[in-house]
Amino acid sequence: MSQISMNSSLTSGNVGVEVSSSSNFSNTPPPLPERSDSLTPPEEPHLKTAAWFQAGIPREIALEVLSREPVGAFMVRESTSKPGCYALSLRVPRDFTVSGIAHYLIVKTTKGYKIKGFTKEFVTLTALITHHSVMPELLPCPLSLSRYNPTFTADDNRNDDDENSDEDPDYNTLSDFRKMMADLNV
Repeated sequence: MSQISMNSSLTSGNVGVEVSSSSNFSNTPPPLPERSDSLTPPEEPHLKTAAWFQAGIPREIALEVLSREPVGAFMVRESTSKPGCYALSLRVPRDFTVSGIAHYLIVKTTKGYKIKGFTKEFVTLTALITHHSVMPELLPCPLSLSRYNPTFTADDNRNDDDENSDEDPDYNTLSDFRKMMADLNV
């Protein structure tokens, strides 16, 4: 590290610059800050292992993944339009919406969480999801907590380097995506 000091003499008007070198450098970088997962509510650390909780996933990926899933498949992610809220992305019947995907805003309340426009509030996100898997209330279909996907075919003999393959194997099903996210520990 270099230190520069300027000495000025008021009587002579001369300004001198003095450069001195000192070795205060350390070859070791400072320690990394402790990682905190701001995407997971602190009161629900178990959400990190919930397959339906994909906080950091972009809306566009949610659309792509859910479009290949059966009605009732869903994921909860951070809202891209309302910071501090979550979005429930749900695969719905195409007669409900042309895209087959509906998005609902989950807002934090004084009592916990609720879907915007709905009256029932729940202490945790897990309670909200569990309730709506049994009682859809105002949702067009119940949330499916099942990991069964009738469109998924396990083909262990698939050649991922096959040039004739038109599809990306990582995005074939929500199950594949969930496994990929679990492998990354996201």
